Amino acid sequence: MAARFAVSTGVIAGAFAWNGTAGLKWALTSGGAGGQAVPGTADDVTFDSATSSTSYTATRSVTTNVRSVSLAAPSSGTLTFVNASAMALGVGGLTIAASGVDVTGWTGTITINVANTLNTNGATLGAPLSLSSGGSNVGLGSNFTSTKAVTVTLGTLNLNGKVLTCASLTSASGQTVNFGTGGSVVVNTASGGSFSLDLSGTTTNPGPVTVNAGTFSTLVGPGSAGIALTLTSSSSAATVTLQAGKVSSLTLTGFTGTVNVNGSLIVASSLTLPTSLGGGSGGWTGTGALTVQGTLTTNGRTIGGNLSSLTPNNANLVLGSNVTVAGTLDFQDTSSIAVGAYTLTVDRINFTTTDVNYPSVTMSGGRIVVTGSGVSAVGAATFGVNSIVEFTTAASRTLAGNGSAFPNLTIINSAGTLTITQGITVGTISASTGVIQIESGRTLTVSNVSLSNSTLRSATAGTPATISKASGTVNFTGMTFRDITATGGAVWNAYTSNGNVDGGGNTGINFSPTTTNSGNFFALLT
Repeated sequence: MAARFAVSTGVIAGAFAWNGTAGLKWALTSGGAGGQAVPGTADDVTFDSATSSTSYTATRSVTTNVRSVSLAAPSSGTLTFVNASAMALGVGGLTIAASGVDVTGWTGTITINVANTLNTNGATLGAPLSLSSGGSNVGLGSNFTSTKAVTVTLGTLNLNGKVLTCASLTSASGQTVNFGTGGSVVVNTASGGSFSLDLSGTTTNPGPVTVNAGTFSTLVGPGSAGIALTLTSSSSAATVTLQAGKVSSLTLTGFTGTVNVNGSLIVASSLTLPTSLGGGSGGWTGTGALTVQGTLTTNGRTIGGNLSSLTPNNANLVLGSNVTVAGTLDFQDTSSIAVGAYTLTVDRINFTTTDVNYPSVTMSGGRIVVTGSGVSAVGAATFGVNSIVEFTTAASRTLAGNGSAFPNLTIINSAGTLTITQGITVGTISASTGVIQIESGRTLTVSNVSLSNSTLRSATAGTPATISKASGTVNFTGMTFRDITATGGAVWNAYTSNGNVDGGGNTGINFSPTTTNSGNFFALLT
């Protein structure tokens, strides 16, 4: 190991050329006599106040690597350091003075393969930083800023509680980013371009990550758990694609771009979609699944994928506003949804269980509205009092009940054909238009009936289905019945004089008029 100081005899017309020619550029001591060899892999290179008395530019054009580099200002003015070549640094690392040094022209990749410390004091580098050896254990001795990518291909990056600012951060699987106490990351893409945040490796002591978005794609990998992610942008053209992962929180205050979710994104706290999202319209797109373990407030923005609890299975979602989901409401096991007084609008419902636990749904004046076609499975769920599920699309829909009982649930069909399969028990069945059909051979058991001006029939013509009510009298108006067996102890009146139609195959329904024709009596007297 040897010292190599850049000395004033190497500064010619305000320029220092770090090339393959030694000349009188290098000395063993600060301000010493030049004439030493060009720095090599075992040497510590220093530019300091003795290198020049005025501002100058040092340009490195060799490819030889060195043990360390230390850059400080001249005795007056600024050192502008330009390096377009890749450089591997040894254990001595990199030190840049807090002022008087411009390294934005250092664009060559800095590669570190050994234990190392970076003391750049917040100076802005134009160079990518790469950790590419299993022996790489790089620590920040000060805030580190680069306009390019930071990549941990092999090794560990220790932020040591400092701020890492870069255009993208990649931590490969099996590698580590250690934030330390108070450490944070700023992914600054405000100048545009395509950048990424890939935390596929391990993240220890996770801290906040702020993304100042241009237009880019970000992968929040498995190592993102515990990250407090903030997205900021004043450009509606900014697009952030979240592929997969978990964050402790996601803050979008003032973000005017678009969030595109293509994987399973878990937010382990409450989430608010601001009115600025998408420039004031839309703004949450993609086909991926969103899991929120807290209160979800969307401010009129539509979730452009699924709303899920599948990973993990104990997500507890609370609505903080009306919420519209373009995809499926996909909950299972011990998860819960507190709808409150709001409306949760979804394409369809999929409630499932992998064990003996069912997801629970509670409402207090609100409802779940299903707008899509296909099968909505509610059999594996529990519904609190005053729960309402309404089907509104004109397309054909299926409600799979799995033979389950939901005494607190009201099913409303507001349009089209709703097919109820597998048998189900509900508190109330309601419709004033459209068709409700029951799977043949199955039973719809109800406590209350509110059907008018619609059709109740078996899903298979000629094969009956059953509706059952334990007691009371049910009077229908404007209904059409086909292949329905009405039973259970209640009286079922569907008088034709009230506009009801007997479509055939019905049992237990009284279609007789409410009055007899007295004209027959007088006819007998004549």
